Amino acid sequence: MAEKLPEEMAQFIAENQYMKSAAEMAELFNEHFGADYMTAAKIKTFRHNHHLNSGRTGRFEKGHIPVNRGTKGLKYPGSEKGWFKKGNVPVNHRPVGSERISVDGYIEIKVAEPNKWRLKQRVVYEEKHGMIPKGHVLIFLDRNPLNCSLDNLMLIPRSVLSRVNLSGILTEHQVINKSLLLVETLKDTARKRKNNDRTD
Repeated sequence: MAEKLPEEMAQFIAENQYMKSAAEMAELFNEHFGADYMTAAKIKTFRHNHHLNSGRTGRFEKGHIPVNRGTKGLKYPGSEKGWFKKGNVPVNHRPVGSERISVDGYIEIKVAEPNKWRLKQRVVYEEKHGMIPKGHVLIFLDRNPLNCSLDNLMLIPRSVLSRVNLSGILTEHQVINKSLLLVETLKDTARKRKNNDRTD
């Protein structure tokens, strides 16, 4: 991991990484911080550098007996009463368009059957502006992840998000944050152009 993570982010990984794969932890991290720059490779590097053990061995322990051992093809008398009938809809079925709150406090919306959910802020933004480009993330301008209105969402380069998180400059005010992010984005663009000029 090239840059040092802020203490809050490092602590989040340390407290939540146990018994999770690197990919699962990266996804949890990105959802929690509204980012998309954490990857499984970076999680592995972080674990290595901080001597963290996920507790996962990737194999069954010696002597483990699968719960379904020897049951292949068995049909117990009367068990057909509990089988799903063709066309049956479970009582807990949620139709497309339904919303729920994730364990990390973000709104998720069901976008397809049988059970495909996406973060609402991404759906709202992409309906208006198209797919979020690679290397960019959405920010909640008022820092409230439940406010998914289009005017509360701002697309910024993830390099800007990294600097903003490190500096801790964001406030609770939507208008102020938008101005701060615009300034940081301009600085980021200027830095990239300067670096490009040096390599030309």
